[in-house]
Amino acid sequence: MKIRTTEERDLPAVMEILHQAQAYFKAQGIDQWQDGYPDEATIRQDIQNGTAYLVELDGIVAACATIAFTPDENYTTMVSGQWLTDRPYAVIHRIAVDDKLKGRGIAGWILEQAEHLCRQRGVESLKIDTHQDNTSMRRLLEKQNYHYCGVIQLHRDLSLRVAYEKRLDKK
Repeated sequence: MKIRTTEERDLPAVMEILHQAQAYFKAQGIDQWQDGYPDEATIRQDIQNGTAYLVELDGIVAACATIAFTPDENYTTMVSGQWLTDRPYAVIHRIAVDDKLKGRGIAGWILEQAEHLCRQRGVESLKIDTHQDNTSMRRLLEKQNYHYCGVIQLHRDLSLRVAYEKRLDKK
């Protein structure tokens, strides 16, 4: 497996994976990504910002994620709970794995690669949020030693998300 930044030419493969994730959430009754988000414009913006990443496995696009090293406006205040730290952090959004490749540990590997990128930049905290009903992501985060911190409200649609943080300065 290899992680790299997403390029414009990767957009069709990334959108296919995101559409699979949207269909999965719908089938599972999870009200996440059911309003057309994330759309192509969102991913194009991530590409332009240099925050869109993908995983290649045997030459094919296997998964995608956004890893950003700038503050997320949605994380400024919490509806309930408290972040572990108030220091600079990275944020992970939009993790999705190709349906044909699920169960191979790719999402966990993405989280590990994000930690590696953080350590390279001296960033000691990673934050992520997900829908409360997305139990597979919540289990993964807990398995990877992310700590549940509370609830945030997304600015774009006012929906609530459960928020997690992992301190990278703790062994």
